Amino acid sequence: MAEDTLKGLLGLGMLDIENAQISAIYIHPDASGRGIGTLLLRELENIAHESTIDELTVHATLNAQGFYTRLGYVERFMTTHTLPDGSKLKCIQMTKELVPETK
Repeated sequence: MAEDTLKGLLGLGMLDIENAQISAIYIHPDASGRGIGTLLLRELENIAHESTIDELTVHATLNAQGFYTRLGYVERFMTTHTLPDGSKLKCIQMTKELVPETK
């Protein structure tokens, strides 16, 4: 989690260690473009690496594809994610091989 003592929650990231997958990275719109997403992702990558995970997967939304590409993730294939209300969201499965010191 990324927090500001005055503004509250700025962002959060979730790592599914069992499935070697970034489950989510969410950044508050007011905090966008400040590097918080990058810091969160790198911290999750370090946790994954310390957990002996060699490769991470993420199902990136189309608007997040550039973010993950800039941070070394490689596009694999198009997929969809089903939201709780049953609607479908187009995504791209992306992967990244982890190496020591991803900070």
